[in-house]
Amino acid sequence: MNKSGEVRSAIKDMVLSIEPLDQIEKEHVEFILIWLDSPCQIFRIAKPATPDPHLVAYFVVIDRNASKILLVDHKKAELWLPPGGHVEVDEHTMETVKREAKEGRCTTWGTCSETK
Repeated sequence: MNKSGEVRSAIKDMVLSIEPLDQIEKEHVEFILIWLDSPCQIFRIAKPATPDPHLVAYFVVIDRNASKILLVDHKKAELWLPPGGHVEVDEHTMETVKREAKEGRCTTWGTCSETK
């Protein structure tokens, strides 16, 4: 199996481990599984969003003492989202999360600078 196939398989395993909480989440999981089994490109190969859809990975920074999570202002989407970004070609989503944490406000796991 090539690198792309290995990553696709690993992502599929993660998706299969999700227990949907409602009908919408169930439909999203089903869509992703069909998409992962298709020959479609899953990695972004051209900006801003080619192909559509393509993989992105987000991570949630939780402050349990304050009962808060970190959200960032995504300028293009005009939404407040958890930090994250596009998955590079043949990159495992866990590597994306680590890369995005280093590229963003988080310099080491568990240490994030405050926004001003």
